[in-house]
Amino acid sequence: MTRLFSNLESFGNSVALVCQDGSELNYRELAERADLFCRNMAANPGLLALEASNDLESILALIGACRANCPVLLLGPGDLEQKSHIQGIFRPDYIFRGEEGAKVIEPQSDSPERERYYPELALMLSTSGSAGSAKLVRLSHQNLISNAHSIIEYLDLKPEDRAVTNLPLHYSFGLSILTSHLLCGASLLSTSLSIVDEEIWELLETKKVSSLSGVPRTYEILAQNGFLDRDLPDLKTMTQAGGKLEPHLVELFANKLSKAGKRFFVMYGQTEASPRISYLPPDYASSDSDSIGQSVPGGRIRIVDSEGNDIEQANTPGELVYEGPNVMMGYATCREDLAKGQGPSELKTGDIVIRKENGLFKIVGRASRFVKLAGLRISLDDVERIVKEDGTACLATGDDRQLLIAIEQGDESQSGKLKEKIAQKLKIPLPSVSVLPFAELPLLPSGKPDYVSVKNEAKRQADRQGSSDLRSEIATLLGRDSLQDHETFYNAGGDSLSYIEANFLVEKHFGQAVPSWEKIPFGKLFALDPDTDHSGEVSQPRPLDSLFIARSIAIALAMVSHAFLQFKVWGELPEFWRLFTRAATPTFLIIFGIGLARNYSRRAEAKDLKLLASRFLPKAATIYLAIVANLICSLIGKKLSFQDMLEALLFMHGGRFIDILALYCVLYALMPFVVKFIEERRFTGIWVLIVIPWTLWPFLHEIDSQSYLLSFLFGIGQEVGPSVPYALTFCLFGYAMGAKVQKDGRGKDAVYILLLAFGALFFGLTHEGISGAIEGIGDISLRRENHPLYFAFGILSAIVILLLAKGLAKFTKDSENAKLAFGLGANSIFSFTFGNMVLNLGPTPYTGLLPGLALSAAFMLGLTMITYDISRPKPRFFGPITRWIQRGFRTILFTGKRRSNPRS
Repeated sequence: MTRLFSNLESFGNSVALVCQDGSELNYRELAERADLFCRNMAANPGLLALEASNDLESILALIGACRANCPVLLLGPGDLEQKSHIQGIFRPDYIFRGEEGAKVIEPQSDSPERERYYPELALMLSTSGSAGSAKLVRLSHQNLISNAHSIIEYLDLKPEDRAVTNLPLHYSFGLSILTSHLLCGASLLSTSLSIVDEEIWELLETKKVSSLSGVPRTYEILAQNGFLDRDLPDLKTMTQAGGKLEPHLVELFANKLSKAGKRFFVMYGQTEASPRISYLPPDYASSDSDSIGQSVPGGRIRIVDSEGNDIEQANTPGELVYEGPNVMMGYATCREDLAKGQGPSELKTGDIVIRKENGLFKIVGRASRFVKLAGLRISLDDVERIVKEDGTACLATGDDRQLLIAIEQGDESQSGKLKEKIAQKLKIPLPSVSVLPFAELPLLPSGKPDYVSVKNEAKRQADRQGSSDLRSEIATLLGRDSLQDHETFYNAGGDSLSYIEANFLVEKHFGQAVPSWEKIPFGKLFALDPDTDHSGEVSQPRPLDSLFIARSIAIALAMVSHAFLQFKVWGELPEFWRLFTRAATPTFLIIFGIGLARNYSRRAEAKDLKLLASRFLPKAATIYLAIVANLICSLIGKKLSFQDMLEALLFMHGGRFIDILALYCVLYALMPFVVKFIEERRFTGIWVLIVIPWTLWPFLHEIDSQSYLLSFLFGIGQEVGPSVPYALTFCLFGYAMGAKVQKDGRGKDAVYILLLAFGALFFGLTHEGISGAIEGIGDISLRRENHPLYFAFGILSAIVILLLAKGLAKFTKDSENAKLAFGLGANSIFSFTFGNMVLNLGPTPYTGLLPGLALSAAFMLGLTMITYDISRPKPRFFGPITRWIQRGFRTILFTGKRRSNPRS
């Protein structure tokens, strides 16, 4: 009999284990240390209960016990205390507690019951379907060795490879990483760090880790935390098992890694198979992302019908049956079972699969009473047993997304405690457990449990509440993979453009308006009952978001400037006063950049051009429709000729009050390329986009060109400013600021750009003087030139506004008065578009300073009130006029892109 780990010395002085503190053990030293650690057991063998942590001592205890032919009951930290019945049933002869104990092997008796276990028995693991019951999987040395060699073969592991122990050692997946690498002379980095610890990434790089493994949750986190942007040149292979990974994530990682010359393996297995059953070759990961692949080398997969007959036809469902030398010896429910030998080499998995046309297998359902949550296979019968221990009648059912527990009414007050108990007992996330109260537990006419009715009730409640649908709709709208319960709409990156559509989604979902919904944390918002009147719903007062306030200030400055122009107030005021309103455009663009960083900095989807285009281009189209609406009003109000309007539609004319809209339109169209460029090139991406236009500025702005289009798009001549390339500078500064908030390393770019702004300020004041600067910025001549001084003014004035907004946020609570005062920021696109439409339709009388100021004040007050009204279920000021305007804007700005309600 060949024992697991018996050949470690054959790899000599090759590095076997690298510890977190930097120390190393070669294979010869590892074997010697393991034998020394377990020397007492070798002299008097017996059953070792090993509470394993990802540390050196746990690895030594496991290896030493296997080499000494002592079977190991492999447990997690604290399991002997939490599952005290296991110790009583299996009566271990030795105990090792790796996390909280003295990290020594403690004898439990003077005469180990050596005759009571089979010589080939190597390990016992808690079956992933046992939920803490005394049912263990018995694995032989041959089971584990054969599966390790299968993994070595299909992963093509070599002695130069190095993996990391980021998965628990007592988890069959984590164990297989250890066995496969040590059986081929490769090495392991031993660490207790997880992928959410920032320190692990520096460790992986410095220790030259070549392989990283994870369960579905691992890859969900990696997809969101910017992992795919990290530079890990030694990482060559990534593997996934422990449950179904969503196909789009399989495709994402497979494509990204393939482009970088790396490999991504999707794997399937069960603890009963030691644990690997199948793998999906990397070449098929993109085209067959919903597949579990093919059998591991040395094994065979069959599909059988309910009568046990083999199914040979493609796309015909049946139960997956696996045959191979890695199939367990059998189960153990008591100490006496340890003496049993190898059972049948066939494993009925309980999974319903089909064989695709190309020979790969795909899971389409589950035949047995198991669900797989958080990488763990949960027995629904064991769940019912656990609940009934407290005298609570229940039924348990569910799927691989949610565990459903039905209880009788009267017990629902304990549902919260029951959820916590089950989640803790099974070691699954609390949100994956749902408790459903029934008047009576549903039964079939035969008297058997009616699990279908439990699922139907869960579906009915989900449809009625619809929180997941609304959550996904808003997440998609904001370009987010998920929304956190503590976040609000603006915290999550919402802006005035997305607010309008999100507001319609909320109203359509609830069948009514929900006041201040954008300030309600998502967890509370999605839990609201659609059948309840929420007109009195008031969220807990909290400070307003500083970006919301800054946006409000910027839109107010812009609209005041337009009102003063309309009512001819500027001619009566000193040039100096115009400086205040000239900060509006830079502030808009910088806030725009901050929002981009919130949503895309260090995110994997920021490199997916097709995905980015699907998010940005509809927004560009919406802005263009706003431009069209403004131009039509300008034509009707006789502010533009028909020819001017047509030229403005092609960006060959400035129109009237559409400059910022035109910039937004073009920038939204360019953002898929810009964001991808920035995220792929990190530090250099931002600076390439800044340095090139400013290097060309001395030449471009001196060209004698009267073309508005060339000036607008490229900065040629002095017809319009800021032109697109220079407006992008403001956006990039905002992106760098947002990256700094996101703790992205590129946040330092914001400091460098700010220093550049001070340099531009010095340059501008040296050449223009203070009076020339005030005049040039006030009459926008420097803006038309895209002058560096205007760039410096824009950056610095926007910072002042952002700091002012941050200060106001500390003292401003989310109240109706605050919403009225800063309401323009919640709907800035609406405010800007509707306000300018009104100005373009109206007359331009010359009335003098005081009447002009009065008309401007009346206009701003009316615009603020109607913007405020739009967010209320019952308009406070303008009644049905508000709803008529809202419906009109919905038609104008969102025709052809309104989302269907998933519940209708």
